[in-house]
Amino acid sequence: MKRIENTSILTLLTAFFAFLTGVMGMFSAIQKVKLAEKTRILSSIPLRNDHRRQTVRKMPREMRQPRFYDDTSLLYVSGERLYRMYLREGVPEVEFKGHTDDVADYDVSPDGNRIVTSSTDGTIRLWDPFTGECLAVSERLDTNDQPSWTMLHDVVFRRDGKRIMSADMGGVRIWRATDLKLLSFEQSDIFYLRNGLLSPDWNTMCVPELDSLAGFDIYRRGKGSYTWLQHISGHTPLRYSPDGRRVLSVGRDTHSMNVWDIRLKDVDRYITWNWLNTPDSTLCAAAFSPDGELVASAHADGTVRILNARNGAEREVLHWEGREVDGICFDPKGGKIIACSSASGEYCLWGPFSWMI
Repeated sequence: MKRIENTSILTLLTAFFAFLTGVMGMFSAIQKVKLAEKTRILSSIPLRNDHRRQTVRKMPREMRQPRFYDDTSLLYVSGERLYRMYLREGVPEVEFKGHTDDVADYDVSPDGNRIVTSSTDGTIRLWDPFTGECLAVSERLDTNDQPSWTMLHDVVFRRDGKRIMSADMGGVRIWRATDLKLLSFEQSDIFYLRNGLLSPDWNTMCVPELDSLAGFDIYRRGKGSYTWLQHISGHTPLRYSPDGRRVLSVGRDTHSMNVWDIRLKDVDRYITWNWLNTPDSTLCAAAFSPDGELVASAHADGTVRILNARNGAEREVLHWEGREVDGICFDPKGGKIIACSSASGEYCLWGPFSWMI
């Protein structure tokens, strides 16, 4: 009887150790898969030679500040007007006309049913994105002693779509999104330096310094605190990540980019990464993907580099030979990229791609 009991215990122990070995083996296999995925993320993925992924077309006019409205259409600025261009040929553009001076910035409401534009004519306007009808016009900023104050710059919807924030040389203004009634004004001397860049979450503003062109300030709304960061190019704008927590800057040498985590107190000591590109590859434009995980950088040699936004690892290199790209953006799903070249009068659409982060 004891031999039978001993045999049963031995069998149970053997089964337990076999089970434990199997679990450890499965855990090891999972770790290997994760390591392989990590290695693949950090490695460079070459461009596949598939011309069907690249579509080049003539621009109808100069295109500034390109941005996808949805999967089928693109918003862009040209002089005093905003346009909505459909990517399918033969569909007429929607034209938003009414400003009397250059359009400085624009934003789309969270529900996609309204577009707001700001202009150096001193007004902001609200539009119907489907018909181009102007729904409302703000009061014009007009100060005779300081004409530069009338130049509205950045504009952004609040995430609930009920308010709009604009920035000008005098400070920040909050407008009601239904009729553009001015609700409040927050004056700030920091805007005497240069126009600001408003974060999507409304918490901070990036303000490049006009005099030195060597740095920019992070201004925290409601707290009155400033942080100065030394990394800026005079002609290439800063870019916020979609969540407003990081800022992408292009170096004064135009060959390097930094991503700053502006949530940190010692932000001037923290750089997520630093890219150093070749001297013959001057960086002309850059953009975050909608999820903030990728960055597309456009270069003067006609290349567009897709980079991991967390560590700067190169994911893919797209080629548009002989074109100098000066505008770039991702589509809402992050699988397509459009680049514009004012010099050649063309735009190029790549994708769709399947990016694995």
